[in-house]
Amino acid sequence: MFVKPDSIRLKLIDNLVEGLISDGIWPKLDCLWNMACHTNNTGEAQINWINPGTFDFTLINNPAFEIDRGFTGNGVNQYINNQYNPSIDSINYSLNDAA
Repeated sequence: MFVKPDSIRLKLIDNLVEGLISDGIWPKLDCLWNMACHTNNTGEAQINWINPGTFDFTLINNPAFEIDRGFTGNGVNQYINNQYNPSIDSINYSLNDAA
């Protein structure tokens, strides 16, 4: 993340991640994205928080980004693609163990 969030947002992010870890959810996740981000100037809203650089979002035909809301496509050819296929790429998520 090149454009760091302000201290208030950073604390909220820390609380979220710490909560997911303490509740035992974090180690069960293959991917986690937060598109409602403070910016996407350098791809901040496209990062896979579990394993940055792996299954980060690719923007197809430049969907619009709105701070704290995420992305909006045109319903025709604008979308985001994470290229994550749970049947092939999953480590923690599986057919009979998706809890």
